[in-house]
Formats: sequence, C-alpha cells, structure tokens
Amino acid sequence: MVIGVRSSGQADYDGEPTAGPNDEERGLVVVPSRAPLARFSSSVTSAFGALAWTQRAVYTVMKATSSKHTRVTPVAKGCGFTRVELLVVLTIVSLLAALTIPALRNARQKAGSARCQSNLRQLSMATQSFVADNHEYPLYINPNYALGEYPEHSTEWVRALEPYGASGLLWRCPSALSATAQEASRDVTYGYNVYGLAAYVIGNVGNTCLGLGALELVIDPASAYHPVGEALVIRPSSMLAVGDGFLGWDRDVSDDTLVFGRDRAAAKLVAQNPMSAQRAAKRHGACANVSFCDGRVEALTFERLFNERGPDAVALWNRNSQGHGLR
Repeated sequence: MVIGVRSSGQADYDGEPTAGPNDEERGLVVVPSRAPLARFSSSVTSAFGALAWTQRAVYTVMKATSSKHTRVTPVAKGCGFTRVELLVVLTIVSLLAALTIPALRNARQKAGSARCQSNLRQLSMATQSFVADNHEYPLYINPNYALGEYPEHSTEWVRALEPYGASGLLWRCPSALSATAQEASRDVTYGYNVYGLAAYVIGNVGNTCLGLGALELVIDPASAYHPVGEALVIRPSSMLAVGDGFLGWDRDVSDDTLVFGRDRAAAKLVAQNPMSAQRAAKRHGACANVSFCDGRVEALTFERLFNERGPDAVALWNRNSQGHGLR
C-alpha cells in the first residue's frame, strides 16, 4: 500500500489520487497507492502514460524537498530518462534476464543432448555392423594385435569401429565439459560397457566379465582377451552397449574414464578429482545418453544407472540379463 504524502501531514490510503487545484503550489505530491494490475496491462499506451506521470511526480518531489542551496533542473520533455526511470528499466531488464536465462540454458542443454544422441545412434549402427560382419562384439583392447590375434578388432574398440564410419567428432559429446586443455583435446568422451556387473562374484570363476568388451578380465596385460560372441547377449534390447563416458557407483559419478560402467572405483575417481562429478552432472542434467545392443538410444538418470539396486536395473549391465553384482 503506497501512501500519498501531503504538506499537512495527512495521508490518503487506497483509491485514486485526490489532488486539489492548489496542491502543486503547496508542494503537495499525491502518489497513487496501488494501480490496478488490469489497468496497467490493458495497453501499451497507458504504460507509457504512467511512465510520463512518474517523471513529472519525481520532478515535483525533487522541487518540493530541495533547499534554497540546491538547484533542481527541470526535466525537459523528451530529453532522456530520470534516475528513477533508469532504475525501473534496469529492474525490469533484470527480471526478464532472470526469467529467460534458465530457459535458454535448458534449451541449450536439450540441443546438446539431441546431438549427443545422434552421435550415439551412429556409433550404435557402427557397432551393429561390426557384429553383423564378425558375429562378436569388438574387444575393448586387443593387446596381441601385433601378433596377429583378432586383426578385425584392431588395437581397441574405437579403432575397430572406424571402418564402419565411427570417426572424428562422432566420438565427442558436444555437451562434454573440460577443465583443462588436455581434457578438451580428448578425442573420445563416450564409453563402452566393458565389464558389466558382478564379474568377480559368480561361482568360482573369479575373472568372468558380463559386459561386451571381453569374455574375461585378464590380469596380465600381455595376455589375450577373447571377444564376446553375438549369441551370448541374451536380450540385446535391454543390454547397455555404449554411453556417455561415466563410471558410477551409488551417488559417485565420474567422467574421467573411457569405460561406461557401474563400479566401486567411481568413488576413488571422484575423490581424486571432485570436478569430474560436477562435470558429469552438468553434461545432461544428471542423466546419461546410452545406446543398447539393438540400436535403441535413450537418456537414463544417474539414479537408474548407478544407484537402483533392483534386478531390472542391475541386469542392464549384464549380457546374461541377470541381476548379479550387488552385495
């Protein structure tokens, strides 16, 4: 509620201004208490009229409150804005910026996510073409490539997919953030579901992998990895293949990896580089774009990928479609 100030010390509440014929001579300033919102927004003309009225009222206040030693220069028509008007304009601009900047940020994030998903579709098509030709999934690494073992797999899965059109900027998510120049120069920001879950707890087989990168986890780097056959993936439509290069476990998610997986090592990576967790969360708003073995691409939340403990969520990582791996 705005109070109209009179020289007699009385105050008017609510309603319209009640200026008398001699109010200006008496140094009276009458300020309307509360202009109805509907009237203010009825037309642009009335808004500019209110602005002109405000200009005249401010000048009257300055004239009435100035001392004989203070010179008040009248504001000529069309000569510019007063300080009050500038403050009003700046306030309005700030409010508009506060409303529009989040919307622009969300639009940019969605555009980056759409381009990322487009990249993953093409990488998924390349993977499917490799599987169609070789009836097995590409090895994550092929340490004995120089010895002639599995030449179609090249030295690693990224190189194995190059003949199928997977090259260049397809390997870099447009929304990936980089803290250093070295990280910005990385060619690959996507990861491969190499190990799956529970590779180490099934029966007495201590080094069995349930992902796509190899049949087993080989401790000796010089030893050969053996590829996963196409028939070993029980449900391609629900088996994760390639996704944003995140390694997560519970609430810890790091982007400092070329492996896409759910592993306890994520906590150590985040502890070593806390910024990696912030970058991962900002890339797609605590989501990851993923592709499945059947070529489908979608966005899944970190909660779904790395924290849910139900059998369906766990089975996303395992080629046998079983919920192994949490204990």
